[in-house]
Amino acid sequence: MMINSKNFQLSLSYPILIIFLLFLVSCSNVLTSNLQASPTLVVPTSLAATPSPTTNPTLVIASATSTPELTPTAMLSPTKAPTIVPTPTRVTAPVMPSNQVITASNINQITKLGVIGRGTITEFIYSPDGTNLIISTETGIWIYQVDDHSLIKHLPSDEPITSIDITGDSKILFSVGRSGLVNLWNMETFEVLDTFDCGETSLRTLAVSNDGRFLATGGDFSSGRVTIWDLTSRKVIKTHKPHTYDVSGLVFSPDGNLLASAGSWQDNTIRVWNLQSNLERFSAPGHNVYVSELIFSPDGSLLASRGDGRFIKLFDATTGVNLRNLFASIDQGNIVDFAFSNSGQSIMAITEEDLLLSWDVQSGKITSSIPVNCGGYCRMRISPSNDNEISLHKGDKLITLNLIEPESYRILEDHEYIGGSFPQQPINDTLLTISQDRIQEWDLTTGDQNLVKKFDFTGFTLFPDRQKIARVEERNLIRIYELDGMTLINELPLKAYWEIRILSVSPDGTKLVVQTDPGTTLPIVIDTSSGEILYKLTGHTENVQRVLFSDDGQYIISVGQSIILWECSSGLKIGNLVGSAGYNTNVSFTPLTHSAFSYLNGNITFWEIPSRSVKFELPVEGFLEVLSISPDERLLMGITYEGNLLAWDLETKKLVFDLDMPYTNIWQYEIDFSSDGQMLIFISDGCITLWGVP
Repeated sequence: MMINSKNFQLSLSYPILIIFLLFLVSCSNVLTSNLQASPTLVVPTSLAATPSPTTNPTLVIASATSTPELTPTAMLSPTKAPTIVPTPTRVTAPVMPSNQVITASNINQITKLGVIGRGTITEFIYSPDGTNLIISTETGIWIYQVDDHSLIKHLPSDEPITSIDITGDSKILFSVGRSGLVNLWNMETFEVLDTFDCGETSLRTLAVSNDGRFLATGGDFSSGRVTIWDLTSRKVIKTHKPHTYDVSGLVFSPDGNLLASAGSWQDNTIRVWNLQSNLERFSAPGHNVYVSELIFSPDGSLLASRGDGRFIKLFDATTGVNLRNLFASIDQGNIVDFAFSNSGQSIMAITEEDLLLSWDVQSGKITSSIPVNCGGYCRMRISPSNDNEISLHKGDKLITLNLIEPESYRILEDHEYIGGSFPQQPINDTLLTISQDRIQEWDLTTGDQNLVKKFDFTGFTLFPDRQKIARVEERNLIRIYELDGMTLINELPLKAYWEIRILSVSPDGTKLVVQTDPGTTLPIVIDTSSGEILYKLTGHTENVQRVLFSDDGQYIISVGQSIILWECSSGLKIGNLVGSAGYNTNVSFTPLTHSAFSYLNGNITFWEIPSRSVKFELPVEGFLEVLSISPDERLLMGITYEGNLLAWDLETKKLVFDLDMPYTNIWQYEIDFSSDGQMLIFISDGCITLWGVP
């Protein structure tokens, strides 16, 4: 510690002894600091030094030459990755709350405050050396230690990552997002070596050769385009359109001499090119409907494909001859993912019936069938270091198990799905998210997840007080539980021919609106204490999709092809909202004036309550999926099917904001204002994004 300048302002009358003692303390502190300094990090000489901010990074890849030559090169021997001390497993960087209310005048100034959650898994791979498990999500790339699933590093991304691949020496990771930008990552320093644009606005897949010389990208949607790049020169070797729809699979042979691609849907073919001659080696028909995935055997002699059914095709990688097909039985189910064993002597596959099947490649016979209890559709990867170690991805879980002891497994639960609803938010700087089988609580100031409540059942309704939940059980029975401890409070038996569905809970928690059968036109309102049927909402001739209470509990709205207003205390029908016939989305009450609004037939319509007359309409270009109103009722937000975030000033009735959000999955989108109006809260792509005006 250096002596502060104030120390030099001591009065001359102070004893010389004090100055001398301060000098001794200063020297002692400096010496201690030097002794405790961290050791110098020694960067392996095999990697290029991290470029300075003033220079462009240069990619250094072994075996690459300055002049691209399409000749075979020997595959680099994998080297063991350096030992890395795991970083703390924080969800994300702290979220800084906004300090301004979002209004029509400052809506153009909103910025992203932070992202909460790790995102749902889009792809996962093992590093070839078997030390790391690499997961891509909507929030970036997450790298874990294989041995204990500890987090090593998070590589953030501003857009969802759609595909990843890695070189055979485990040193360079490739990733691509929905925009078509490809990033090259140094796996020892976790720095970006380079970024380049592949020229595709949307990529479906990518593949990198084991030696790191070549990159192939496949287009999404109807492009059908495959582009091959020389990574040293950054030049395109070949661009062609071998498929009529999207490219569903791309893979290099282990020696880097061949590239195989697969087409989906309208195309349904497999094509293989010789990179030395730059010519197509063969083309082969795919599966019944589409080709989902291609893999080479470890020695490169075989090419395997899977599609939409119960069989795997095996081809001679040189001639394209279909050698044999590997079949699963009807009871075993369709094949959803597969892989060669490390020896290449067998193929393993996961089926829809939760079975891990293994075939002998030479005989084509099933040698083992192991139940894995994955829960239906799963994706699988085999550890490069052990055929008995596999990872399975299902929904929001990644399971690692040993086939010798399949009952013992580990679950990576950091990428849990974040629910699609958040009622009455936020309270005391915390946000609740609700999905079918869990409630999660998030701290908005830090991004930490403070609470997770999981339930053995799926499908429940949270009461407005956040203290109770209601769940339909045993078809004709509703049970109400205390959320803390899951203590049973009440049982409400109801007569139903098929299945009861809970539609909503009143603001005071005294009433439940239920449907006694799917597709019924008759919602029923029951007392949550006695289970007594208070009244029936008789009036719809079509399926009732939604029922909601006004914030003050005076009114009920039921939504079908028309919107009907009811008196809550008596259940008497007040009448249909004027002009409400048609497809309605996001019908809601306003928080203050208790008006109602909905997107209907190309307009956002506002109604007076209880007169049911139209107050005004806002024309909309595009189909609206989500609507939310600010707490002061001055700003209305909406999201279109095309991914545009819109805002209207409700005083002037004008559109004041239009933000294109092309990389967002609209089908998983929810949006709402915070209770103080200072933040916009998004749930999309397995994470929460907070927006505000700093």
